[in-house]
Amino acid sequence: MALMTCLIRVRSRERRLALCWLGSEGGDVAQPERIRPGDTLVLPAVYGGCDGYGWHPDSREPVADIADFCSLAGGRAHVVRLAPGLTEWLGERETAVREAVVELVVAETDVDPETGIDAERVKAARAALRALIAATDHPLVAAFKGRYEIERHPRGVVLRGRVLDEVDATLSGGVVVELEPHLAGVANRAGQLAADHPECARIVRAAGLHDLGKSEPRFQAMLHGDPVAAAAGPVLAKSGLRRQADLRAAHAQSGLPAGFRHELASLALADESDPLVRYLVATHHGYGRPWFPACADRQAPGTEQIPLGSGWADLFETLRRQYGPWVLAGMELLVRAADIRQSIAEQERERD
Repeated sequence: MALMTCLIRVRSRERRLALCWLGSEGGDVAQPERIRPGDTLVLPAVYGGCDGYGWHPDSREPVADIADFCSLAGGRAHVVRLAPGLTEWLGERETAVREAVVELVVAETDVDPETGIDAERVKAARAALRALIAATDHPLVAAFKGRYEIERHPRGVVLRGRVLDEVDATLSGGVVVELEPHLAGVANRAGQLAADHPECARIVRAAGLHDLGKSEPRFQAMLHGDPVAAAAGPVLAKSGLRRQADLRAAHAQSGLPAGFRHELASLALADESDPLVRYLVATHHGYGRPWFPACADRQAPGTEQIPLGSGWADLFETLRRQYGPWVLAGMELLVRAADIRQSIAEQERERD
């Protein structure tokens, strides 16, 4: 696929469609007349529009699909598609890998009326594909460092780096993490990172409260992937779900309203009046500086901070004047860095 952030010039005789990409919210198929300047469009490579020098709207020659190679910049977070026309880099193993992919797809879709899917066949097919990938000496494989998930693709499968991913501010790398030890771990790391900071105690306090809002029942239903399991506990900070499809399905089924921020819920649940601590809790995902996104459920915990006139923007301005923009941003960074480092350590420790 060719990715362009621009307005497509479409000739009057053409009615070719594009995917208007909306980031974590997915995308919508766009008719030519609905495309606007600034849209991020995903186009089939066969549309052309590029040449050796870049953007060339009159070119109708198919462009090379180099998305997998571009994703190498993301390290282990990159994605490799094993689909027809995209596997020449496998060299002499291309045929064997393609056959292994076909076997896996068939194994996962061949449902016996009485016994269902043959789990052992699926397991064997996945193992065979992984063995072929492991024996391939190529940068697209080396970047995974052995850690990737195999997911379905409309024309084959996708290898997706197994790293911390964020879906609606819910970091998940496939390892279940309970909320209480996560909060304690983040507070400990914040203490280490901010040891010499004049506001160390308040930074640590904020770190220990930052994710309290994840205990909201709908949020727990999303993390568990099942409201019954969520009700049974334990209270989670990180989901054990790995696949993007599972994460998004769990979010859709949880009933969480659009725009819900667990940071605001943390404010509502925390017994905390210190302005700086409250600010650091609310901004640890980059919102609230000074605005938060609108929430579809106006009764959700913490949403009283969203409207204009709530006083939140005044709090931001007061702290900005008190500490200066750089010192205030630096304290935000310390809380966020502690959260990220602890999250990575939790995932890596469990896998190693």
